[in-house]
Amino acid sequence: MKRFAVTGIQMPVSAFEENISQMNRYLAHVMHRFPWVDMVMFSELGAYGPSPSKAEEMPGVAEARLCGLAAKYGLWLIPGSLFERLDGCVYNTAPVIDPAGNVVARFRKLFPFRPYEQGIAAGNEFVVFDVPGAGRFGSTTIERPTPPSPTPLISKK
Repeated sequence: MKRFAVTGIQMPVSAFEENISQMNRYLAHVMHRFPWVDMVMFSELGAYGPSPSKAEEMPGVAEARLCGLAAKYGLWLIPGSLFERLDGCVYNTAPVIDPAGNVVARFRKLFPFRPYEQGIAAGNEFVVFDVPGAGRFGSTTIERPTPPSPTPLISKK
């Protein structure tokens, strides 16, 4: 296996305007300063903030922009999550995007935080994905802190 560098970005997120332009600026900085980074992860609801009214279908406009960023910088991108509209429900969904700009997986949060995420549907599966030459990764969004925690179960997939 080769060295595989992962970084996380916890940036201020606006609830009133899109944050993808700001994500691009952070990515440009990271790739200039640390060009060996292979994967970047952003915080939950980073793209548009915490308003379910901004939910969109996937693939959609926001996800296409995020795919463009992954391809532009040639890295694996987990851009946090955004609200996804699917079959009449809204999910808190985190796409996983490869360096060519392709979505390889989408993780729908298993346990939406109540009462904050009232009306947000729960996902129903764990997500793992393979990074050639680096290994298998699991994707999760902030989950409940009380047992049973679903995160260790990802390793069984």
